[in-house]
Amino acid sequence: MGCFFVLDTKPHDEFTFLERETMGHMGMLIMDFLKTSRLAAEGHRATRLSHGLSLFVEGRSAFADDSQSPVTENADQTSLSEKNTSRSPRNRSQTSDTSSSRSPSRSNGIKSFDFASGQENEESTVPSLTSTHENRSHQSKAKLNRETQRGNTWTFRRAANLIRESLELDGNDGVVFVEAGNDPIPHNGSDSDPSSSFDSADTNKAVHVLALSTESENNFDGMKSKSPVHRSISNLDEDFLRILLHRYNKGRIWSLHRDGMLSSSDSEETDALPDGQETKSSSSRQNKLNRRKTRETSMLNKCFPGATQVLFVPLWNSASSQWFGGFFCWNTVESNVFNPSVELSSLLGFGSSIMSECNRVDSLIADRQKGDFLGNISYD
Repeated sequence: MGCFFVLDTKPHDEFTFLERETMGHMGMLIMDFLKTSRLAAEGHRATRLSHGLSLFVEGRSAFADDSQSPVTENADQTSLSEKNTSRSPRNRSQTSDTSSSRSPSRSNGIKSFDFASGQENEESTVPSLTSTHENRSHQSKAKLNRETQRGNTWTFRRAANLIRESLELDGNDGVVFVEAGNDPIPHNGSDSDPSSSFDSADTNKAVHVLALSTESENNFDGMKSKSPVHRSISNLDEDFLRILLHRYNKGRIWSLHRDGMLSSSDSEETDALPDGQETKSSSSRQNKLNRRKTRETSMLNKCFPGATQVLFVPLWNSASSQWFGGFFCWNTVESNVFNPSVELSSLLGFGSSIMSECNRVDSLIADRQKGDFLGNISYD
């Protein structure tokens, strides 16, 4: 990893055994400290990713929304108002008069009951409980309407924003979701790499950007104006995305160095020459890997200029049994390092939850369309 050394202003005649042992122990302590710090940092990042996933499942769109749910909050406020208004008959009468002026139909029911039985105190909370139940039902229907109206677009925007905040990506770092074409792509990679046929068939058709989240890009405005980040990502074409989906169906992390070199999360480039014996087949394989690496480097530098690391996560749609697309996370800070065992594995699970949510929303939309269709037929 490196070394440490000691300097002095006066010369030393010898380097004693005790001094060597002392520096050796210091080196071991330094490494233990670095390992402990790394484990603590990885634990922190894993916790944030897990928390971000739970927020996504709950329907949140940002870490700032991590508060009491609207339904529970309104129910608690209603319960609190009931306690306040039930302290004195005077308050109860004022509440009854206020509610009667706001809701004539409900006030008629209260008055008829009060005059008939004379039990105003015992039944004063019944309208509030009914209001709470109606409020929850109304909010549930409103949530269903929002989900069916927004469709999967809102799902991807929420996911992009939560993933960016989970990874603590600031500045020019961000997350982008892209959609692949409709042509079928093999689910598992192979040595034959049939996707290599795309290498010579560049259609330059830009991918469809589903969601983009950066610190400066307002992800929830629907990207009405294309920002510089959006324009650079538009360099990613569908053919290249389909190649990535075939080759890296378990995800991938690339490290982009300042000198233009590229390293990845696995070591497939190192096993091209078996036992150091260069043959015709191994040389051909090495040339193929070099061309692949060159193209990947060029494309990633175009799409994510200034990035030090790029993480790719594919999205598999189990409902249609084909690749839907994927999302990229990139950072421009050299000290912020993606780890395959933390970020990549966690985001693969995040991607499965995203596609499950998309399928759920699609089912809601289909059910609503069926209901509207049957309702129109019954009305006619």
